[in-house]
Amino acid sequence: MPILLENQTPAAARWHRGAASPELPPGEVHVWRAWLDEVWNENLDTLSMNEIIRAERRANAAERNRDLAGRVFLRDVLSRYLCIAPQDLRLDAGAPFYSSPASGTLRWTLSESENLALLALSRASNLGVGVERVHEDLPFDEMAAHFLEPEEQSGLRTTFAREQKAWKFFDFWTTSEARTKAAPMHPFQAPRPLALHRLSPAEGFLAAVAVGGAHASSRLALWDWR
Repeated sequence: MPILLENQTPAAARWHRGAASPELPPGEVHVWRAWLDEVWNENLDTLSMNEIIRAERRANAAERNRDLAGRVFLRDVLSRYLCIAPQDLRLDAGAPFYSSPASGTLRWTLSESENLALLALSRASNLGVGVERVHEDLPFDEMAAHFLEPEEQSGLRTTFAREQKAWKFFDFWTTSEARTKAAPMHPFQAPRPLALHRLSPAEGFLAAVAVGGAHASSRLALWDWR
């Protein structure tokens, strides 16, 4: 398990309107927020045929539309940093970074829950984000036994109020998702330091951003897509 550093960002930090041509210095992580129904059906012509084909494989129309909107969102934000038209970006589905001679290497991580998407970008080599809508009607103790660390399971079992248990579970869940993306564990690998930032990106949602490596102490800037 990674070594977690002190949270550096207030959960209720202020979001600002995203810049048209933002700069991303090495010491910052930028987190973008978008509502996917606002993105849907806008600039779908910026997507590649491979992205459209992958979305068509989704089980239902809602998942397909959300996947397409997420890719439009990703391309639009990346284009602002890289000064490349969204449709001209050559994105590898399995590689969460983009390198260009003019802009260097830009890394990203994307997470979606229902209609909300969060996109984190950094020059860091280790970066992860997780977001979830908080639901109170789930078997939290049973889910914790399968997915959470022992100490997190213990903390959940000793929380009895349903609302508090729900928020605590999704706090554990989002931080676990973020740190797993930022520092996937490998056999015989020494733990890596991670800075964990907890966020409340919208009413009823929880999120976390994990940053590791030389940029573990990075400052977060929060941007609204619209």
